[in-house]
Amino acid sequence: MRAIQVLVALYAVFLIAGGVMGYTRSRSAPSLIAGVLFGALELGVFALAFFRPVPAFAAGAALAGLLAVSTVPRYLKRPSKFMPAGLLLLVSVLVAIALAFGAIRTV
Repeated sequence: MRAIQVLVALYAVFLIAGGVMGYTRSRSAPSLIAGVLFGALELGVFALAFFRPVPAFAAGAALAGLLAVSTVPRYLKRPSKFMPAGLLLLVSVLVAIALAFGAIRTV
């Protein structure tokens, strides 16, 4: 297993846990749905990476990038409050960059 696959698995767990935490703390159903949905998709990327790493890492980078872009407006509403939007934005950008480089390097 590659280190980048471990990163994808950890990112997926981070997303699912964040969605569950958002729901339990503030009863935010959108947080739960988005966290579980994106986490499950990233787990799919993790599984696909065993067989087709380049498309898997490219898809994972696209998903993380999409999540980062969709988080920007939430973060800009309250830039002084880093949690949770700022953390999600930062982690998603870093994972997107790592996966993009992983896809390029694997070619």
